[in-house]
Amino acid sequence: MKTHFYLLTFLVTIATIESYAQEEFSLSFLDQSIKLENTLILQLDNLFSEITKGEFSNRKLLINDDPLSLSVFNEIALLELAAADSTMSINREIINYYPVGMNRYVIQVASYVSDHLQKNNLFLIWTFVAHKTKDTYLFSTPLDYYTTQWKTKIISSVTYFYKRDLNLPRAELFAHKNKIFSNKFTQQEVNIKFYMTGD
Repeated sequence: MKTHFYLLTFLVTIATIESYAQEEFSLSFLDQSIKLENTLILQLDNLFSEITKGEFSNRKLLINDDPLSLSVFNEIALLELAAADSTMSINREIINYYPVGMNRYVIQVASYVSDHLQKNNLFLIWTFVAHKTKDTYLFSTPLDYYTTQWKTKIISSVTYFYKRDLNLPRAELFAHKNKIFSNKFTQQEVNIKFYMTGD
């Protein structure tokens, strides 16, 4: 009898873990050949649970406690919260997953708003990077991944990140105007990170 009780407890625990791991998102859009590790699935569930709260505050899910990633995940949480109401709910689907180097994976997610008739309307597609650590996964925006080959130039309090060329006279003028602006309002000069893109 005792053995049956332990076996039943074990099976209920496993069933709970399996259902919990799929609670916050769906994998049905992914190719059947792609298999995600259980550790990644649990961490994704933690990430999406945090976003569902409407305020992302769990810094333990972020790589290097990155403030930009915290801000971006908070913004996603606010967008989803604004889209959902008493008649609408949010559904998430992982639509793409691929490795981008040793222990790094890009993940793309589609967020849908569903009404009571289960009609899904796509309202957000977002991308982030999963970093595999010793025993878990941590997350970040893809900015570092997409800009690893970029050059950096610091002029005064402005750090420029650029792919090919930097218009140096224009960059110096911007940094100078930033300094003038700070002096005019007797404020400390703000350190700015400026990503120069072609768009």
